[in-house]
Amino acid sequence: MKLPKLAHLLIATAMLSVTAAAQDAGNSRFQPEFKISAAYNNGALASEVLRKHMGFVISASVGYSLSDTTSIVGGLGYRVLSGDQYLAKSYEVPGTNVNTGYLPNTTYSALNQKHDGGGFEFSCLYRMDLLGGGLYVQGGLRLSSYKLSTNNFGADITTDANGAMNGANTIIKTISYIADTSTIGPAIVLGLGYRMAPQHALEFNLSSLRAEGEDTGTKSGIAFEIGYSIRF
Repeated sequence: MKLPKLAHLLIATAMLSVTAAAQDAGNSRFQPEFKISAAYNNGALASEVLRKHMGFVISASVGYSLSDTTSIVGGLGYRVLSGDQYLAKSYEVPGTNVNTGYLPNTTYSALNQKHDGGGFEFSCLYRMDLLGGGLYVQGGLRLSSYKLSTNNFGADITTDANGAMNGANTIIKTISYIADTSTIGPAIVLGLGYRMAPQHALEFNLSSLRAEGEDTGTKSGIAFEIGYSIRF
């Protein structure tokens, strides 16, 4: 799945801004960071809508030190929600019974769906260092705006025996359209991080997710994330 232009702009803007801010990072209360995370999505959102568990997130954030061990971190990220193709509907409609003197008409219908999308996330987290050994915990709220595109494709196949003098006519009607749905809402974020060096850290975050598919409605899930963070 290709990232939208806004996501590319986010990366470029983040790198430029944090590089400019890094000149005096050692003496500043502000701590710019850039992070990329792999996400494992679970729950109804993954099993009933996406039919896929893996995704990823890119984000840029700025932390503001409240004390030697605590800070507030505000961030902007883009989450990719990519799905797998699956058979959404499949059924057969039998025609008139041959015992009535008419040849039967039979319709077979199949519809496949695939959900792809993602969206931007705005987060505000409270972070606290633990034991002075590089460990920290964080938690807070995230406001997300996700858009899912449902790609529908399939066919209605009708065997019209009555319309043919010799044998049956087969009428095929293809199904192909895309429907978009959007979801905006808050999420809870909890996480644990380990700073391997002053500029490098690993993070393990847990967050709630909500998104809507065309036929599935709004479904919720949980995202387990592991990320690599660079501080400038």
